[in-house]
Amino acid sequence: MSGVRGSSVQTSRHGDMQPIYWVGGAVRDPLLGRIPNDWDIALEGDVREYAGCLARVVGGKALLLRHDHLEGYDVVRVTPSDGSRSFDVTAMYELDRSLARSDLTINAMVVPLHIDPSLFAQPDTLRPSVVDPFGGIRDMEDRVIKAVPGQWLGASRMMRTIRLAVQYDFELDPEAGEDIRGNAHTVRPFASGKPHFLSALRASRDGRALRLMDELGLLRWPIVSYDRLRRSKRTWGFRLSASVDRLLVEDSICDGLRTHFARPVSEGVDRLTALKIAALLIDMGLSHTDGKEVNDAMAGLALPQRVDGVIIKILRCHADLLSALNGYGQSLEGDILNQLSLRADSTVVDAAVLSLCALHATGGREESIEAARRTLRLLTESLPEKTVSKSPSPGIVQLVDEARGQALSALRLMSSARGISDVRDGTQC
Repeated sequence: MSGVRGSSVQTSRHGDMQPIYWVGGAVRDPLLGRIPNDWDIALEGDVREYAGCLARVVGGKALLLRHDHLEGYDVVRVTPSDGSRSFDVTAMYELDRSLARSDLTINAMVVPLHIDPSLFAQPDTLRPSVVDPFGGIRDMEDRVIKAVPGQWLGASRMMRTIRLAVQYDFELDPEAGEDIRGNAHTVRPFASGKPHFLSALRASRDGRALRLMDELGLLRWPIVSYDRLRRSKRTWGFRLSASVDRLLVEDSICDGLRTHFARPVSEGVDRLTALKIAALLIDMGLSHTDGKEVNDAMAGLALPQRVDGVIIKILRCHADLLSALNGYGQSLEGDILNQLSLRADSTVVDAAVLSLCALHATGGREESIEAARRTLRLLTESLPEKTVSKSPSPGIVQLVDEARGQALSALRLMSSARGISDVRDGTQC
């Protein structure tokens, strides 16, 4: 069942207040049986004023993410101070027209915010409330990513398409793929696509994110020297990246590293993302000795200097560790870390993961692989223990109910007190 509604729909009001809807991932994820990472809201009204009211309700901050001069709409992110899920608020002046400007069919769906949160408990109970003029539900059932007809995919949208295909393990519609391939040369500047690139890299399984980007010509923007490096290598299989992806998912040896990989290196980049960037650079034939080339290759990502430094350290430590592991035998027995004068820290853990994956990817000797696994176990045991909360995570119905209450409180506040917000580009209110 597709759950598709016609393009002519009625607006959704809460009392006498402006129409307001759940949109984007707030609809897509529950339909897939997932809990959204954040709450996407669209309303007819002053988005900046509403976001300011919502920031007051949740005790947080509002930041203007994007202003579309042609369409005349804003996207404002409201981040609660308690670290709970953020809200992305956008304008929806005419529902039909607003949905038609969405990038993908699975994003061109809305649900009236006033509906009973209990309907979010199951995809089947939510479907009848979904406004879906472009068949997004049907495409999710077919596990395919399609573009909304007539929409051009810019840098952010192209990378978001790859991220969602990887994240949900969906196929990319051939027409959407050709659209990306034909317009990949226009992706400048890359800044707007960077968050989706990093998220796709982090969510990748078996190297799929990189293979898709490579096939569609998208890697030349985050990796500035891509074309030259591509020509210099006869094979381009992302073997190490794929091996890292598989190890993290399939090997129990990484079970004790979940907290480690989630630790932030800098804003927007955690240890896992830095590790996967290091693997990508090695797949491109670079090492820590190619300092300038590594910096040039990463220039398109414009990562914080701290992240660049961590990646270089991982590459250097990996080279030393892999060399020792490849030569492991009678000449190098016992604790390899002591032999190399390496202390157990985050960089050495990342390098040990890379080295184990490299041995797997290149068909290394069994004794070297076993030595790498033993080294990684020792490192895992040396990591500081973290207290894990035993309290159960709230279910989706409770989360939707809480977010809905906050969203409606902000709407009531805006109706009773006009002009209290001042959300500016890149500023907090």
